[in-house]
Amino acid sequence: MNIFNPTTVLGIHSLLSVIALLIGIEVTIRLLRAQDSPRWTLSFLITAVLADVTGFFLPAPGFLPSHGVGLVSLAVLAAASVALYRFDLAGAYRRIYAGCIVAAEYFLFFVGIAQAFLKVPLLAEAAAASQTPFAVTQLAALVIFLWLGVLAVRAPVPVTPA
Repeated sequence: MNIFNPTTVLGIHSLLSVIALLIGIEVTIRLLRAQDSPRWTLSFLITAVLADVTGFFLPAPGFLPSHGVGLVSLAVLAAASVALYRFDLAGAYRRIYAGCIVAAEYFLFFVGIAQAFLKVPLLAEAAAASQTPFAVTQLAALVIFLWLGVLAVRAPVPVTPA
């Protein structure tokens, strides 16, 4: 089964996840550079929400950790959206928005790493021998995203041209 087949729920979910991940990289870079990016941000929020929602339609034997990650991701995306579209990033909402954007991108990376260790033969083989490579990779991603989150929260507010 091709996980990127756009005629299946898995294919749609996978494509949305990759698109959200790539757009999220651009949004995070712009956030760190204090650049205004309303179109990129809206695209990221929409694709990330759609990726999370389509994940709930995948067949599963019950509530899985991936469902928990999806729920937390949706909450983080909702908080970012409220901070941006309701409160215009005023005061503390700028920091809430920045932290939530980086957290949402981290969740996409977290799931991407997990899927890579399940689906890429070399990584699956390494994980079967020992969970250490998977754990080290996830820990490294967490540390990097925590660092990016701190930088994003401390970044200056972007100046919107008049």
